[in-house]
Amino acid sequence: MWNIFCLSVTIININNLIKGGLLMNIVTMSDIAYEEFLDFLKENGVENNVLRIHLAGMGCSGPVFNLIIDEEKPNDEIVKIHDVTFLIDKNLISQFGGFVIECAEENGLAGFSLEPIVKPDTGGCSTCSGCH
Repeated sequence: MWNIFCLSVTIININNLIKGGLLMNIVTMSDIAYEEFLDFLKENGVENNVLRIHLAGMGCSGPVFNLIIDEEKPNDEIVKIHDVTFLIDKNLISQFGGFVIECAEENGLAGFSLEPIVKPDTGGCSTCSGCH
């Protein structure tokens, strides 16, 4: 597995993702984010559009996710958004509910963000001594 890039993580309000009482897809990405994401992959020489959403660890701000090139595993949920396939371990879906990928225009940051739908109760500065 190769770590191709790390995305910043912020938490969103789950109510923003509920439509008609049902949660949206496990991975959600707007059309503009999708087009920019494809361009990003091409610019960085990523020819394989099968990417795993991976929990890289816990930081002072909570969970840190990255995307890695990987192959399907038995416990994976497979989500296709046009020509990009995301692999997500079902345990991550149980813990975080799913993910939203936004581009800079949508999130107000300098690049893409990968946000879990549900933030865990643990994490943050109270669990790390690095800030104190």
